[in-house]
Amino acid sequence: MSRVPPPRPSDLARRSTLLLAVTLGVVGCVSGREATPTERPGLPDTPAGASGCPAGMSAVPAPAAGGSGFCIDSYEVVVEGPTGDHDQLRADAVRPQATAASRPGGIPTIGLTFVQAVLICENTPVLDAEGAEVGRKHLATGQEWEDAGDGLPGPGGTVYPWGDTWDDARCATVAADGHQVFDGVQPTGSFPGCVSPFGVYDQIGNAWEWVDAGWRLDVAAWFAAAVEEGHRLTVDAEGLLVAPGLDLGAFLVEGNGVHGALSVADDGHLVLTLAEGSGTLGDVERTGYLGIATRMEPPTPDAYLPVGFVPMPGAPAPGAAHLRLRRDRDGAPMPDKRGCAFYVGQRCTLQKQAFHHDATATLSVGFRCASPRLPSR
Repeated sequence: MSRVPPPRPSDLARRSTLLLAVTLGVVGCVSGREATPTERPGLPDTPAGASGCPAGMSAVPAPAAGGSGFCIDSYEVVVEGPTGDHDQLRADAVRPQATAASRPGGIPTIGLTFVQAVLICENTPVLDAEGAEVGRKHLATGQEWEDAGDGLPGPGGTVYPWGDTWDDARCATVAADGHQVFDGVQPTGSFPGCVSPFGVYDQIGNAWEWVDAGWRLDVAAWFAAAVEEGHRLTVDAEGLLVAPGLDLGAFLVEGNGVHGALSVADDGHLVLTLAEGSGTLGDVERTGYLGIATRMEPPTPDAYLPVGFVPMPGAPAPGAAHLRLRRDRDGAPMPDKRGCAFYVGQRCTLQKQAFHHDATATLSVGFRCASPRLPSR
């Protein structure tokens, strides 16, 4: 998986993709308990160079089939310094000056966007044992994140960092009956059993984590894929999607905080009718993706078309929306997030992917950085 470089505003008018599945977004927190002091050992940091990695990072060896090993933050990142604007896709955005710290006992930083996470990792120097800068970190890729947790670089590995059998007591997750135990993210390294064979903590539960899927949205590729699958969609003068006679079963809608059923109106426009329990649209255009179902498992970049949900005035509660092509997201990075959080996912695995967020979405998601191994002297 290649690393996504920081997006340039000039990149945002070039391509296309298609996917359609609507899921709920971030769930609100409820009251609960914090981890007890006995669950918070004073975990030592890793000295720089002790494992071929900078301080605070764990070493993951090269796959047996060949390739390179790498280093990854042992703990979810605590951000230090100014984080800049959330919408880093704007040409005039204030760029982050912050860096990423990995240490035990910190409260993971959440609420930053995917692109902020990319840039903050790239701001963070890689220091050798003498404190000399030898490079910069990058946001962990999906493959790096998964390899760091499953104990086997490359294909294969375990379902959870500790093995293949779920254990309710391992990490900051909900209880077996779905009850939310914690009322917020817990200090990094609080759960000694929530660790991978390579010494990487809290990949399941605590905070969701942004990872770099290595994809950029490509509008043209999406429409080409739709035609290849036997579907034809067009866009009207207002940017709304039109597809009379569309096979709705071939598509899914993905969006943060909205879900419902897709239909075709008498005039041929695609309509999303919100389901009970969906987030309301109000007068704000929410963002999401229209997906080609046959290209979602395993997911491919040409499966996702960036769309906005445009509220339809006068629609009965809970509401309905047209789908508008988001050409401003053409060429933008496609975020992925992993690991679930303290309020969801008692059965979330290391392999679970979540491709339904915009690169500028501010959610209760953290991240961790990665880097090459330190050069040998």
